[in-house]
Amino acid sequence: MFGAALTSIQRLTIAEQTATRLILREQPRLEWLAALALLLGTVIPFAMNLTFTAVATLAAAILVAGRARTRDIILDQETGKMTITFQNVLGKRTANEFSLSEIQQVYLKTDERGSSQIILVMETGESGLSVYSKDATDWKNGIVYSVNDFLKSK
Repeated sequence: MFGAALTSIQRLTIAEQTATRLILREQPRLEWLAALALLLGTVIPFAMNLTFTAVATLAAAILVAGRARTRDIILDQETGKMTITFQNVLGKRTANEFSLSEIQQVYLKTDERGSSQIILVMETGESGLSVYSKDATDWKNGIVYSVNDFLKSK
């Protein structure tokens, strides 16, 4: 149950949806929570005058927050591409780029235990778009519908 609660935090959302552009975003909420917990964990060592421990915990919080990255999946009919980017405090980089014409569809893959993942089907094979998790599939079904609807209009 605790694992399902954590994976439901890490999800794709629709950040922008127009007739020619669809942006899906996955924010690093788990990393942000871990950084916040570490940051709060510096209070007691500081209060107990354990400066090294407090500074080390603070450094760990900064490291976790600094490595947290937002993932954007941008489907753009004007460029004819799907671009996957990652952004953190140090900058933004493009991880993958595909032609929209290569993408056939997306679907929700569910196993016998109820875990599911959004799958991208391309001419060259399949790839996961979402985390593989045993959480509510409502948000995943919404993403599948939106992406397939967008691809039909290309």
